[in-house]
Amino acid sequence: MNGRKFLLRALVAFVVAFLLSCLWHVLLMVDFYESNAGGAMRDPPLFWSIALGYMVVGLIMAYMYPKGYEGGSPVSEGLKFGALIGLLWWFPTNLVLY
Repeated sequence: MNGRKFLLRALVAFVVAFLLSCLWHVLLMVDFYESNAGGAMRDPPLFWSIALGYMVVGLIMAYMYPKGYEGGSPVSEGLKFGALIGLLWWFPTNLVLY
């Protein structure tokens, strides 16, 4: 794996995911969150935690997507891909929600 290409893919994934998240949560859903959060939201949000979570998402996506199917047993490839998807959504989501 080329390190420079990997970092570029990770950076692009981070920027796209972070910007889409900001568009969705800050611009489109802000009224919904304000009326339904009931004081559960931080004021102000911890943007460092959100950015760190999306950096992890970018790194995992940059690693995962080129891998795809590498041959071998479909069961082992499916388990490996499923574990990476689990990491993709479990760990960074906890950072973002913190």
